[in-house]
Amino acid sequence: EFSAEYGAYDTFTGTAVAGATSGGFSGTIAAGYTRSDGFSELSADPETDGYRQWELAGKARLELGTGFALSANGRHADSRREIDGFGATSDDVQFTRDTSGRVGLDYTSDALELGVSGAIYDISRYYEGSNLGAQGLFFDGRTYQAEVKGRWRATSSLSLVFGGGNDWSQFRDLGTAEKTASLANVHALAEYRAGGAVLAAGVRYDHHNQFGGQWSFGANGSYEFAPAWRVRASYGEGFKTPTLYQLNAFGVDSGFGLTYTFSGNAGLQPERSRSYEVGIERGDRNNTLHFAATAFRRDSTNLISFVGCDTSSAGICAAHTLDPLAFTFSTYANIGKARAEGFELEFDARPADRLSVHVVYSYVKSSNLTPGDFFEGRDLARRPRHAVTFAADWRTPLHDLTIGGDIRLVSDSFDSNFSNTQLDGYVLVGVRASLPITERFEVFGRIENLTDQFYELANGFSTPGRSAYAGVRARF
Repeated sequence: EFSAEYGAYDTFTGTAVAGATSGGFSGTIAAGYTRSDGFSELSADPETDGYRQWELAGKARLELGTGFALSANGRHADSRREIDGFGATSDDVQFTRDTSGRVGLDYTSDALELGVSGAIYDISRYYEGSNLGAQGLFFDGRTYQAEVKGRWRATSSLSLVFGGGNDWSQFRDLGTAEKTASLANVHALAEYRAGGAVLAAGVRYDHHNQFGGQWSFGANGSYEFAPAWRVRASYGEGFKTPTLYQLNAFGVDSGFGLTYTFSGNAGLQPERSRSYEVGIERGDRNNTLHFAATAFRRDSTNLISFVGCDTSSAGICAAHTLDPLAFTFSTYANIGKARAEGFELEFDARPADRLSVHVVYSYVKSSNLTPGDFFEGRDLARRPRHAVTFAADWRTPLHDLTIGGDIRLVSDSFDSNFSNTQLDGYVLVGVRASLPITERFEVFGRIENLTDQFYELANGFSTPGRSAYAGVRARF
């Protein structure tokens, strides 16, 4: 398979995939390249910020017989990205190398599926530019992972899913000696199916070498009470430890005559959460008519949040400035108590064989509920309450030309916990088309942000304007 696309900001993307099977062996290799002149990340900076990346990936599977199989996959990506630090004409550049690989042995029988695997994930980022000094900045992270997972079908109605594993992580940067962490887990889940009912309940135990252990429970179920109609509900608990980057990272940038630092927060605590969900659904998205309504709530303690600081900030910002002559512009902090609650409505229809329509509306209120906190009751940063999407696609009788479009509306939000700056809501319109020339060759195109809407996801940072793209796909 091959595809190539060219469009706005002198952007080119090309991908190629080749695969083969022979007896009990199957393998695939894929390559990709992307480049773009881009646009300025900072609204106040007139120069563009370009980007390029190439990547190579592959996977293979070998059937050994009697239910055993070996599998392996790997990926490497190398990118260069121009970024805006602090300065009206920043020349900062980020280089990233991302490598991952996994090998596994699987066993499958009528009653049992079992797999063991090992994996490595390695990412390295290096920054250079006149604002960063002669040494620049770098961040290196690596995780080794060992995992066992399985499924036992005890009866036609009852199954047990189980597993466990361990992650060993390493991190270092220019100002931090190597830090390490390990996180082990075991889990088990029982699933029962009978008639129109599906029930599942499970337990998980995580143990972090720094933060200790935590049990988590979860359960969910659904019941088909009428043809194509079902109700469902779920309860889940979560446990997330801070990353080594969030705990330890430190860097320095300069601009406008000041020195700025960003730093991790060694005092961060793990997030814990409880989530509840209940809903009703008719059909599925492949049917002529699909409808779903879901209400949800998630209560979190010690929610880990990115904190942007300004020149008047104190407290957590001042406390984590490792350079006393510098001003901290960002760090991480725990929000003592937070709640996200709301509902989602989804509607899909196929009023004709060649026409499909999709509508989804979501309302999410995310609030800081920490007693006595200065921001108690305030919405969390950059979390709009309302979002609605309308989409439609029509496969015309004209040589199966398909045309479609979507409209997305998003409401206002606040930019940060330390600022009253409001991010205005926005409306984005997109159109698309594709035309099969032969069974193996297709041309396509799209226009994003058709009305050239100005909008911001973070105060002072740019987003793409009207952007048109066209390309081809081929399969042999």
